[in-house]
Amino acid sequence: MSVNKVNDIDPELYDVIIIGAGISGSNAAYQLKKRCQNIKILVLEAKDRMGGRTQTIDVKCSKQNQTSRWDIGGQWVSDSQTNVTKLMTELGIKTYRQFDDGLKLLEANGKISSYNSNVPCSSLWSWIDMQLYMWRVNKDLKKISTIDPFSDKQLASFLDKKSAKEYLYSKSMSATVRSIFTSNMRTIYGLELDQVNALFGMMYVKAGGGNVEAITYSDEGCAQEKRVCGGTQQISEKCMQFVQSVSTSSQNSAGILLNQAVLEVIQDEANDEQPVVVITRNTITDQKTQFRAKKVISTMPVNQYINVKFTPELPYYKRNFFKFFQVGNYIKFLVTYRTHFWRSKGLSGEGTYDGSVKWINEERFREAYKNEMDKLNFSRKMPTFGAVNEVFDGTNEDGEPALIGFIAADTALEWADQSFELRRQEVIEDLARMYGPEARDYVEYVEKNWAYEPFNGGCPCFNVVSSGVMKDYARATREPFQNVHFAGTESATVWQGYMDGAVESGERAANEVLYTLYNNDANVKVDYKKTYYYHKELTKQMDDRHLKENRIISASKYLYHSQQVTLPNTPKTIHPQATNRASVLDVTRKQKTEAAQAIIPTIYKNRTKLSKIRQRAKEMFTKVYNSNGCVNCSESHTSSCKHCKAINNEVNRKIEEKEAKAQKAANSNFNRVYSETNTVYNIRPIAHANIDHLVKSILYETFLKPKNTLEITNFTIYRSHRLNGKGGGASICIKNSLVGSVVDITNHLIHENLIGFELELKNNNKLAIFSFYISPCTRLNLELFEHLTKIFKNSILICDFNAKNSMWQCQSTDPKEEVLENFISEFNLHVLNCSKNTFNRGKSVMDLSICSNSMRNFFNSHTVLDNQISYHQPTITTFSNIFAESKEFKFKKIDWLKFDNHLSNLRSKMTVLNSSSDIDLELADIFNTINSTLEDCTQTTSLMECNLCEADS
Repeated sequence: MSVNKVNDIDPELYDVIIIGAGISGSNAAYQLKKRCQNIKILVLEAKDRMGGRTQTIDVKCSKQNQTSRWDIGGQWVSDSQTNVTKLMTELGIKTYRQFDDGLKLLEANGKISSYNSNVPCSSLWSWIDMQLYMWRVNKDLKKISTIDPFSDKQLASFLDKKSAKEYLYSKSMSATVRSIFTSNMRTIYGLELDQVNALFGMMYVKAGGGNVEAITYSDEGCAQEKRVCGGTQQISEKCMQFVQSVSTSSQNSAGILLNQAVLEVIQDEANDEQPVVVITRNTITDQKTQFRAKKVISTMPVNQYINVKFTPELPYYKRNFFKFFQVGNYIKFLVTYRTHFWRSKGLSGEGTYDGSVKWINEERFREAYKNEMDKLNFSRKMPTFGAVNEVFDGTNEDGEPALIGFIAADTALEWADQSFELRRQEVIEDLARMYGPEARDYVEYVEKNWAYEPFNGGCPCFNVVSSGVMKDYARATREPFQNVHFAGTESATVWQGYMDGAVESGERAANEVLYTLYNNDANVKVDYKKTYYYHKELTKQMDDRHLKENRIISASKYLYHSQQVTLPNTPKTIHPQATNRASVLDVTRKQKTEAAQAIIPTIYKNRTKLSKIRQRAKEMFTKVYNSNGCVNCSESHTSSCKHCKAINNEVNRKIEEKEAKAQKAANSNFNRVYSETNTVYNIRPIAHANIDHLVKSILYETFLKPKNTLEITNFTIYRSHRLNGKGGGASICIKNSLVGSVVDITNHLIHENLIGFELELKNNNKLAIFSFYISPCTRLNLELFEHLTKIFKNSILICDFNAKNSMWQCQSTDPKEEVLENFISEFNLHVLNCSKNTFNRGKSVMDLSICSNSMRNFFNSHTVLDNQISYHQPTITTFSNIFAESKEFKFKKIDWLKFDNHLSNLRSKMTVLNSSSDIDLELADIFNTINSTLEDCTQTTSLMECNLCEADS
């Protein structure tokens, strides 16, 4: 029953009503009419124009008193975007290449640099790190499916719990690379990286060409390759022109109604054969009209569904998922000029800003709002970033000079609150700083803040901004609801968020409608593979394949251990006659799966290796005996010849030795994996970390029983456990090369969850390290803290205090927090990691590393690892400036000729980097060579910075 009283009822019963006249809706209508000319179509558009997120406008150009056309919305296409390219070819729309000849510019950390490659890096190290970064991300992208994001459940579950920033930053070490990529991604997502779900962000990149390069470069086949002659809005307009022309010739109604905002969609829940009722409101006259159709295709932006009443209501998984979409914040600007002054300087016009420099300052801000600041309701704040994120050469097909740029994400939010005049001034000054003072001599400046676009609310795309929700993505965005089908670029499987994705989703929805209405009509062409129904079949096939693989893993694991292998720390033994696999391992299902997944590749690898051994042995016999014959019996290999028997036995012995070696390697691999997954909750990240240069590692709240053992090369783990064998304990991981001993706690105060280690430093100094665990229900023992602080003057206390305080970023508080805060203040202590979250069950830093303020500068780094396996993240603290001798190079006495010869030899040794291992070796070689070069070419002096006692006093 409709809640809207209608003023008019359209008597026509349409075959299909399409909501939205953007590229998705227009292409859906185009595909329907192209394949079935007799179909009756009505397109309802809430705006006063077609095009959706594409819009072409007239702007003043270099020719006096004349205008030319530019896109103020979506503008780029690529030959790799096959859907939109095919559609434009059919509509007779041409393209031209995006100009990118010349140097590109980068403003990062307050400095402007130029580069002529695709990678905006200002140093060799940044370039190498960027290549490594893209290789690592692209490696994970190969495992992601855009049809079913959870096809690889292990990777998808991992990414779904993280933000794009957490994931992407873990792939790069360089602050410059992180800054560059953050700036690029702002314009791609329209949001900050910490707002975007990591799995969605990766799926978005995978849909956009399958790799990072395709979505960020302007090369052939990449996202910014070409632009459209006449503008992109004409794609929607020409689609509708075709639809209306075919309808006129076939005398079947089809048309488009603008200014029709959909209010309600009504279906008969009991009878799908009944038509769908759509009620709209005219945005100009406010008149409500009722339409009917057999099918409805909805292409409206996902943030508009909240304004539409569905009867019956949309399924919960759709309504709930739409809440987690957030549209990007986007301001696109266009500046026209009289000349291509940047090209005459050898520049391409492409520039990237990290926002570190801005023209606006306090004085200019006050001057801009001097007439408003005295008012009580004045609420503007001075922006903290420069306005511009990215700039491109905007010259159109007529050759009219222009620069096009973007203000995105949080930068757009800050600058949207400013006046048009101030925003324009900031953009022009940003351009002048990068391209020269000629940028101030412009013809016209225009901009569009897509956040203010009615029935849209933002650009360039809608992003998933919550974690743990991506499992329903495909169903929520693509699955039909009775007679309502869904399209839009967010539901695409290729080039999602782009015009190509809009074209693909519109064609998918059209095929679904034709399949349900004309499945038995041979005259109607339906591409079943381009429907959600086919995608659903593919998803089921992928799930079945994964289920089969899991069964193979379980079976292989059982077969492998059917040779009487005893597992560590487990009384159970796998026997060939064992029938109950559930009783074989006394571990949880998750731990069994982890162990199996880790060991199966080794099994398959060893089987392949053994097969190759046997094959080589067979080839050797064939070559020695069948070709040349035995040297003794002059015949082929025979069992009666002693010489043949001896050789045969020797070969078999070698094969058995290699089989035993491979079997031993597999057993060793399983023992390691089983030990880690069964008994050590948060040590595995340390074992896999690069700890060659680390001095000490603290593991918060470890759970190590007395009988458990774990070895890490070059390190020794000292730990304390709960006397009752339950709950958390404390651990310290110490490098074997360090001199020291475990502190005898009994000489001071007894504490069952305390472990201490005293390091012997240079000049007879000592440093004591203590690791604690204090359970939530245990009071803080300040006597213990005070005692340790007084006895061990140079000490660091590292503890899971389970005390919540806003001082170290906890969202709630408890009675312990005041006691601990007073202790820190009284003894003038410093919290090393107060801004880093170490507990993954909430945004709280309950694991603290505390030292005296006088010692804080002696800690070289304090890293919190993010790949924990328990609820607590281990931390690594290094003291390289205490223990290591540093060298001071006297550059005034350097032999520059000798140094130049060294560098020339280094350059000649550099090779093409093809893999991560090559890169690691090359980097090590580069830095070792440079270091040795400096030592050879200069006089060095040793510096020792380890007087802790003197510094403390």
